[in-house]
Formats: sequence, C-alpha cells, structure tokens
Amino acid sequence: MLQALVLSWVVPAACPDRAALESRLSSLLGPEGLSTPMTVSATVTEADEGFDAVVEFDDPPTLRALHAQSCGHLTDAIALLIAVHIDVVAVAEVTLTTVPPAPDGPPAPVEPLPVAPALPRSSSSEPAPSELARPEPAPPRRVTTPLHASSDRETEAPRRSRPRPDALLGVEGAIGSGPPRQLDGRLALTSAVEWPRARVEGRIEYGPPRTVAYPTDGVEGSFQRIGSSVLACRSLWEGRFVIHGCAGLSAHAIRGEGRSGLPAPTAGWAPWIAPTVAGRLAFWSRGRLGALVGVEGAYAVVRPRFTSGEPTVPDLRTAPGAVWVTLGLELRFSSRSIGGGDMGRAG
Repeated sequence: MLQALVLSWVVPAACPDRAALESRLSSLLGPEGLSTPMTVSATVTEADEGFDAVVEFDDPPTLRALHAQSCGHLTDAIALLIAVHIDVVAVAEVTLTTVPPAPDGPPAPVEPLPVAPALPRSSSSEPAPSELARPEPAPPRRVTTPLHASSDRETEAPRRSRPRPDALLGVEGAIGSGPPRQLDGRLALTSAVEWPRARVEGRIEYGPPRTVAYPTDGVEGSFQRIGSSVLACRSLWEGRFVIHGCAGLSAHAIRGEGRSGLPAPTAGWAPWIAPTVAGRLAFWSRGRLGALVGVEGAYAVVRPRFTSGEPTVPDLRTAPGAVWVTLGLELRFSSRSIGGGDMGRAG
C-alpha cells in the first residue's frame, strides 16, 4: 500500500521507529494508500522543551517544521501531515466514518402531545392590562463565526525548530597511486560538520617517505608530504548506509631528498595542489560510531619538479594525478541517530 513512498525517518533512539510511522500512515490513508511515487524526509531532534521535527516533501517541494513535548505525539502529527499531503480526501473519509449519515427519506411524523382541557378562567387569573400590552421577548440570535483557512505562513514554525548540525571527528587511512609515481599511502585526522543532507569536512594528512628511482640507473630520491584537504559533500542516499558525493581541494607540501648515486645529495620542499573528488559509503550503527570506505581522485594543477643538480641526471617530476582507496572511522557528537529501518531516501 505504501510501496510508492520513499521515506527517510531520522529520529533519536527513544522515538517510535519507522514501522510505527508506516502503521499510522496506513490507518489514515485507508486501503487505497499511495499510487504515485513520492519522496518524504522527516528528521526529529531533541530540543530544550520536547522535540523538533522538519518534514520535507519533493512534489511539490515543501518544508514543514513541527514541535511537541512528546516524541510519540510528534510522530502522530508527522503521520497526519504526510497523509494529508498525499490524499486529504482519503484522510477525511477515514476520520469521519464515525459520524452517522443523515437519513435519506423524509423525517418521520411527530405525533402531537395530548392537550389538557382548558380550565374555567376565574376573575383572579385574568392578566392585567399592562401584561397584555407587554411584547413577548424576541428569541435569542444565533451568532456564527466564519471559519478562515490558515495560510502556509501561519503554520510555519519558528526558525529555532530547524535541526542543529552534528560534529564529527575521525581517522582515515588510504592506499593507492600518489604523487611519487608509485604505490603510496596516507594517514589523516578528519573533522566534519554534518546536516541531514550535506556535510563539510577538513583533513590534516601525512604521506610517509617513499623511495623513488630516477630515470638514471643508480640514482634514488626519498619523498614525503604533509598537507590538508577540504571537501563539501552531499548525501545521495540516507539510511543505515549513507552515500556521499564530495568535491574539494587538496594542498600538500612535498619534500624531496636525494639518496644514492649523487655526489652531493640535496633536499627541498615544493607545493602540490589538486582539485579532488570522492565517493564514500558510510555505515552507522545505532550508536555514535561509523565506518567509512571510499574512492578518491585528484588531478594536480600545481606539481613540483625536483632537480638533482647534476647535468647527467634528469629532473624528476611528481605525478599529475592520484587515486586512493580510503578506509576510516568517525565518531558523532550529537543526539541524532542515522538509520533505524530498511527504507531509505534518495537525494
């Protein structure tokens, strides 16, 4: 009945799970359910006084914010909001089934009540002339108050109900083909700020020394690097597994040092700067620890050329590009949990 609904349900661990939300939706929509595809994203966070929620629809693009003291009551409100967005007529039919229908035929005749026989009027029971002249009081007027539909501006919650971003710290290792033109490794410390559908991260990276042979036989050099990267990422899918697409910039300082085959070995530092793209798959348990695996590529727009100082030894230039396979762990500092069901949301 809800197969056409692509739902993201991101809530704290104490809130009802996705199955409870789907049960509420089924009871509100009735047997017809949802026939056309629709994507809905609901994010619940703990607030100072209760819980805040942000509900986002894709067709038409709509954003709603809710607040409640209880996460269970907030889940009921989210289910009603989604159901009304899908089919308000179906919700009305389900919720109004308890009202008895009006009779189709004419009303049944009402028998008149028996009238007591009139008593003989005595002189003392006749009304005074002043009473006969007094007009009867008018029946009370019924005052009706018109109902006005509230606009979207009136139903929007204040901005404070938007979810706060999460902070993350992690470690990462990578192996692949790097600037020294051979198998290369990298270690990194990472920090990130993450919203429900986007994140920005920074890394401090170190590449251990690698020995590289020059084109001339018997001549070798040692190369190591230190640098940083900044990436902006967007969530392509969110659930127990999260898929990120990222783009950014890497800037390294590479130190080259002559080793053997040179009369007077020299050393020096030079920059290596490259735009970077990455794809990453993250798995989050119900705790705060996540495991990440990804692929990253970079193409250098600035790369050094190392000179030995010997006319018979050609220069050695670092590789123009690099490709790494990355593995990492991240620790999340927030009350928001990722996942909680087998359904996800496509970005």
